[in-house]
Amino acid sequence: MSFQPLPDRAADASYPAVLAELLDLVGAEHPQPAGDTPRDRRSWQHAARRSIGKAVAGATARNEWFAPLARAAPGTRTPTAASQAELDQYADLDRRYGETALRVFVATENIDVRRCILLGLDLRPHGSRPELHDLVAEATRIARESTDDYLRHRVEIQVAE
Repeated sequence: MSFQPLPDRAADASYPAVLAELLDLVGAEHPQPAGDTPRDRRSWQHAARRSIGKAVAGATARNEWFAPLARAAPGTRTPTAASQAELDQYADLDRRYGETALRVFVATENIDVRRCILLGLDLRPHGSRPELHDLVAEATRIARESTDDYLRHRVEIQVAE
């Protein structure tokens, strides 16, 4: 990832200042200028863009992999009244999506659709409303008896959780 002017356009004099602000903003290391020639300035700009790109890519990876784990760890996040209200606002939508996905999983014969849906299903018997227990059992049976290796393997992981 590299931040630079659009192709075939020259950067104005403020470009190095913008790069310096971005370096501070993302917490990236400031490269040391080698000199004051145009070639040295271009070299510094290139090093600054790479440093910014590495910092942004690192933050993205950290947020994708570690932030959800930290949020899921017991006792690490106590919801405030406002955040709990926001979660409650979407609880019904989440429940309706889960029930619809379960019905589609059972109704469809398409393996690709089933692969996409399975990961988001809650296949624990106690994880759904009592009237859906038969549907959960049917989805579990379909996945276990499938000719697809992914479905058979994934259902065992999800039932065990």
